[in-house]
Amino acid sequence: MCCACFAANASSANHTVSNTKLTERDLSEAAELLQGIDIPGLVGERQTVLYLSQKLADLKNQEASLKMDQRIYRLDKVKKAADAEGMLVKARLEHLSLVTEWVREFMDIIGEPISKEQADKAGKAFIEAGRLFLWEVNGKYVSMANAARPTAHNITINYVYTSLEERKKGYASSCMSTLSQLMLDEGFQTTSLYTDMTNPTSNKIYMEIGYEHVADSALVLIHEKKVAGCLLLFL
Repeated sequence: MCCACFAANASSANHTVSNTKLTERDLSEAAELLQGIDIPGLVGERQTVLYLSQKLADLKNQEASLKMDQRIYRLDKVKKAADAEGMLVKARLEHLSLVTEWVREFMDIIGEPISKEQADKAGKAFIEAGRLFLWEVNGKYVSMANAARPTAHNITINYVYTSLEERKKGYASSCMSTLSQLMLDEGFQTTSLYTDMTNPTSNKIYMEIGYEHVADSALVLIHEKKVAGCLLLFL
């Protein structure tokens, strides 16, 4: 049977789905195989995940809820170089307190809040991996972006964040553009990223840099059915 490939997601306990022309029968059989496994969610190609998660939820007598609609982009050439003042600098452990704060704020924005301890642990891991970068303007750090999950030919850009008071100044675009070019210069053939489909502004910025739409992705959570509340009146 042609079956979806499941692998642990780097940032959560959800599972990643990748596929090549799976039929509804394939997905139904995959749902049956997964029925006995505790899977809190699925992420992957949108239509595949929506169908598979609903089948799986039905088998488990649970509910499937769409958590996030995402768009996947890929870049093989930077079309728009940095045009905001500043420079890209590699984050160091001395920046950990700022990185921790920004990681927490980023996770709050995407609806997956984490504790300070979790953010500190993630920030430290990013810094020690050597691919977390900050955009510095006149000695002040205003934006960040991280490169992660390298393969033989591609690396993903994530955790793109600009502090609230420094937004709409082009810093995120310049940070992304410069980091993307740096990754290409390091030998990666492409860089990729996931974006929130409901944010047209960021999607427009990434396309201007040179990112091209590859596919749509969805994150679906599978959970117990919500029971409507009951009001009991005792006379």
